[in-house]
Amino acid sequence: MKNAILKESCSSLSRTKESSFWLVQNLTSRLTLFARRIKTTSRESGFTLVELLLYGGLFSVLLVVLLQIFTSLIGVQMESESTSAIAQDGQYVLAKLTYDISRSDAITMPATPGATSSAMTLLIASSSAAYTVSQGNLLLGTDRINSYATSVSNFIVKRLSNSNNQDSLQVSFILTSKTLVQGENKAETFQTTINRRGQ
Repeated sequence: MKNAILKESCSSLSRTKESSFWLVQNLTSRLTLFARRIKTTSRESGFTLVELLLYGGLFSVLLVVLLQIFTSLIGVQMESESTSAIAQDGQYVLAKLTYDISRSDAITMPATPGATSSAMTLLIASSSAAYTVSQGNLLLGTDRINSYATSVSNFIVKRLSNSNNQDSLQVSFILTSKTLVQGENKAETFQTTINRRGQ
């Protein structure tokens, strides 16, 4: 889904570039032709007030078109960067959580099946691994897990227990891009259930 969005953004970007290039080339050739015609019909050198106004108006239109194209290109690039940052951080955070939960010896927090917590503590090889959220950052101890391009919120861990009495955790969180796209921060919710294998 995300790759399709990125491909669609890139194809619309290339179409915009092609049409804008054609428009600029067409306007430039028409201006050049118009200037040659005026020079050949005019007996005196220099420009009249009407010619100056006409050139100024055409130049202003050309600048407005180029500015709009530039603005749309920047918007597409920022949206692409925002989507990419969320996708990469989401995959990394889920992979890190899966790795640590599956190899853990015990789950300390949440303590009992059915309990929910905004933090998670695991016992891995006789060491405590605490996941917490502080100031929009997901921390493992004091190490930041998410990148500087995103912030983490609504980190919720629920402890589950299946029929085989095997511990598992349901983890959900929201990743929000710090890049503003059309006046908004793009956000996506991630959720997964991970079984603990080290039992």
